Amino acid sequence: MENYIKDLDDIIENYPKYFSQKKFTQWRSLFDDNAKMIKVEGRRMVSFTSLYGAMPEQREYGKENKIFIEKWYGIEKHEYGNLATIKANYSLITDKEKREGVDVLTLHKGENGWKIVNLTYEQINLTIFCLL
Repeated sequence: MENYIKDLDDIIENYPKYFSQKKFTQWRSLFDDNAKMIKVEGRRMVSFTSLYGAMPEQREYGKENKIFIEKWYGIEKHEYGNLATIKANYSLITDKEKREGVDVLTLHKGENGWKIVNLTYEQINLTIFCLL
C-alpha cells in the first residue's frame, strides 16, 4: 500500500479515527506491507503475526459490533532520525465490552514518508457490559 504519511501527528489523528469508523482499508494503509502485530499479556508475548494476517479478525470484530469507538490518550511520540515510536493508552468500546490498554507503534521514515512497521499492544483491562 503506497499511502505514506508525511507527519507523525497524522498517524496519531488517523489511527484511532479509521479504526473507530471501521475504515479498515484506510487503517491498514498506515502500515508497511510487511508490518507485524504483537499481543502481550502480562510478561508473555501471546501472539505474533503479520498485520495482513490479522486483518480478517479485525474486520470481523468490527462487523459484530454496532458501537465501535477507539480513543487514544496519554500519547507520547519520539523521533530518532528515520525511526519513531508512538505510545498511546487506548480504550475501545463496543456493544458488549470496553477494552483498555497500551498501543506501541514503531515507525520507519522512507523516501515517501512514515509507515508503521510494528504494532505491539497489551490489553490491561476488560469490562464486560451486563445487558439486562
